[in-house]
Amino acid sequence: MADRNITEALGYSDFRWLWVGSLGSSFAMNMQIIARGWLVYTLTSSALDLAWVTLSFMIPTVAFSLLGGVLADRLPKKVIITAAQTLNCAATVIMGMIIITDRVDFWDFIWFGFFNGSVLALSMPARQAFVPELIPERLIFTAMALNTTSWNLSRILGPALAGFLIAWVAGGDTSSTYGVGIVYFMIAALYFISAITM
Repeated sequence: MADRNITEALGYSDFRWLWVGSLGSSFAMNMQIIARGWLVYTLTSSALDLAWVTLSFMIPTVAFSLLGGVLADRLPKKVIITAAQTLNCAATVIMGMIIITDRVDFWDFIWFGFFNGSVLALSMPARQAFVPELIPERLIFTAMALNTTSWNLSRILGPALAGFLIAWVAGGDTSSTYGVGIVYFMIAALYFISAITM
């Protein structure tokens, strides 16, 4: 029989750490959507360029999702998740350095989007399939509900936090790359936390 006790589900330390890591990476991804879109539109003033950057992330997310499922079946899930968050952290630090030194251009967002989308597609099945290995079957629905809640929370608060930080750090200068660069370093820190919790 299913148990809806949230505190009991979070009482399992392995699941709790996975959930904290998932919350961090969800916030990172949703903050990145705003930071990326903000800067691309500031640089190009083109809705079409913004669409191309979004596609560079979405296409590999769809194209490689089946391969991600195969990897989740054949490799240790913990290794996949940790590697994915570490790679995202490293790539985000590099992108943050490019942005904060004011050397960023449109194509940087294309390669970075493709990389992030690929990493997400290859690691998300492992993250979702890992939950049943960490928690009793009776708490699976509660665990899934907690994961959904963290995702929805990050979809609401992540973009708002990114927008606030960009405006605050840049002192209201919406064309500043400095504010976006700082936000990218914060995103990298969230990916790092997600990797460490694994």
